[in-house]
Amino acid sequence: MNRNRLPLSYYERLKSGEYTCIAQCGKQFYVAKEHGILPLIQWIQGDEVELSGAVIYDRIVGKAAAMLFRYAKIKELHTFTISALAKQVLEEGGVPCFYEQEVPYVINRKGDGMCPMEQSVLEIENVEEGYRILCEKAKR
Repeated sequence: MNRNRLPLSYYERLKSGEYTCIAQCGKQFYVAKEHGILPLIQWIQGDEVELSGAVIYDRIVGKAAAMLFRYAKIKELHTFTISALAKQVLEEGGVPCFYEQEVPYVINRKGDGMCPMEQSVLEIENVEEGYRILCEKAKR
């Protein structure tokens, strides 16, 4: 992860798991502590964080999060782990991504299969359709 513009205290909290995602919007930083895509959807739908043009620092990025980041028009992504599917989505959208490790897919919390959010958009190519599907799934 390239943390050039991320203050050390934020980086340490992200690495330790205290933070799950950080959005840098200009000089302002917004943090999420909840796991999964719900914080991303809340940022996209809310008024507090403007993700368009933001630099995102995240722990693990799968295809679901990548679709949300593309939908929100982020500037670039820095992550510890990215799935091959997420990398493809971001590259197709021209979003630079910096990462330490690439994996075939994000593993679910039980550790016995694919993350259900990544699975839900596995065959989806359209970012707007992916956003709609993920919003519906997050409501459940």
